[in-house]
Amino acid sequence: MYAASDCDHENARIAQLAREAGIWVNVVDCPDACDFITPAIVDRDPVVVAIGTEGSAPVLAQQIKLELESTVTDPSGHGCASSPAFPSSGQTVVTRFAS
Repeated sequence: MYAASDCDHENARIAQLAREAGIWVNVVDCPDACDFITPAIVDRDPVVVAIGTEGSAPVLAQQIKLELESTVTDPSGHGCASSPAFPSSGQTVVTRFAS
């Protein structure tokens, strides 16, 4: 369940009702109140990339997603291995975005 109203009180009420019913809840923009986090997804079938920050940096995750989407433009997934978004080491990608 997602609690995503513009009212913190309403989001807390929705979260409480969900938890009482045994349903996991994600309170949008409030990571401490979430039972699960939804990563940013780039889907270029057959390649799917999930970008997660455990809720601590959603804007950074969105920036990484936008850069990957603009870099990996082949929707078939062919040629992804030669794309600059997928260098030979995953660490290179992390370093590239961390600096």
